[in-house]
Amino acid sequence: MNSRDNLMIKLRFSERFDKLVDSLCLTDRQKQIARLKYLRGWANEDVAAHVGVCRKTVTEEMKVISEIIGSVDVDKFIEDCIKKDSE
Repeated sequence: MNSRDNLMIKLRFSERFDKLVDSLCLTDRQKQIARLKYLRGWANEDVAAHVGVCRKTVTEEMKVISEIIGSVDVDKFIEDCIKKDSE
């Protein structure tokens, strides 16, 4: 797999993750934190500085986000996205 293939996979995952996050009952701040943590892999300290909150707030928000994302059938969501991509 070459670097272009890797980039395309990352872009597709990013787009699907955005759809997932947008479909959940998250606040705008939670969506922003989720994207920074899951897509960019930022540390809580970096997310906190970027968002303008303390690290503890990011930690607490991640608990809520993880609970909400954990309640979603992610496999079905990805399967639906793949199906829509192929149409």
